[in-house]
Order: sequence, then C-alpha cells, then structure tokens
Amino acid sequence: MGDGRALSTTSKWPPFGGSAAEGGHSFFLGTIVAVFFLADLLKIGVYWKIKLLTPQILLGLGWMIPVVIVGSFLGYLLRKRISTGLFEKLILFFVLVVSIRLIFFT
Repeated sequence: MGDGRALSTTSKWPPFGGSAAEGGHSFFLGTIVAVFFLADLLKIGVYWKIKLLTPQILLGLGWMIPVVIVGSFLGYLLRKRISTGLFEKLILFFVLVVSIRLIFFT
C-alpha cells in the first residue's frame, strides 16, 4: 500500500466505489450506522438489566450531551478542511495519548 493510505483499507472495497442502486458510499454508511445503532440499543438494555447502567450514571453523564452535539458539529466543519490522512494521524495521536494516560495514570 505504498500510496500513503495504509489505514484507509476500506477505500478500495467495492461499496465505496458505487453499486447499491448507485447510492454506493451513502448506502453502505447508512446501513452500517443502522446496524450499530440497533446493536447499541440492545447493549443499553442489557447494561440496564444487569445494573451496569443506573439512573445515577445517566444523570452524571448528562453534561456530555452538549459536548457530543458541539463535537459533532466541529467534526462536520473539520471534515471539509483537513485531508483523510491528517485526520487519521490526529486520531492515532489522540488514541496514543489516551492509552498512555490509561496505562500510567490510573
């Protein structure tokens, strides 16, 4: 993969090139989002049933709702301004920082 897209292996996969009634990329992403949404709904139910998710936890996490909304909006704006390669490098950097913090400072 010497073209600088070592992390972008899905860019060569057929759903990203078209098909699915010419919806291609949009159809594929929409399907994946729907599948993960349903899987996450199922997980929330299971976590609630086994008491890993409680009303106190939900209230404590309420402050994250505006953060997620602002972060989504900023991500949408940044998507148009930075390349895919730079985005992937930034994500890997943040994952590295968080990993180091979890390993050494918890």
